[in-house]
Amino acid sequence: MDTLKFPATRRQLDEAGWTFKFARACRRCHVNLEFYVTPAKKLAPLEGVIIDQTWVMVSHFLTCPFRDDFKQPKPTPAPTKQGNLFQ
Repeated sequence: MDTLKFPATRRQLDEAGWTFKFARACRRCHVNLEFYVTPAKKLAPLEGVIIDQTWVMVSHFLTCPFRDDFKQPKPTPAPTKQGNLFQ
C-alpha cells in the first residue's frame, strides 16, 4: 500500500484504508470535521478545504488555532534505581 499524502480526497482516503467514523464540529474552534480511523487504528480529525478548485481533506491539527489544547501530556518515566556505582 502506498503512503497517503495530504491533502487527500475522500476517494484517496478510502483507497488507502481510512474509514469514515463520524462528523462533528471542533469543540474549540467550531470548524466542521470528519473523523476517520486510519489503517493504524488511530482516530484522525480532518477538515475539508478547497485547494485549486478541488475539495480535499487536511489534518485539523495543522489548522486549529487551539491545537495545543488537545495534546496529551507525555507520561513521566519512573526513576530507575542505579545503586551505588562507586563502591
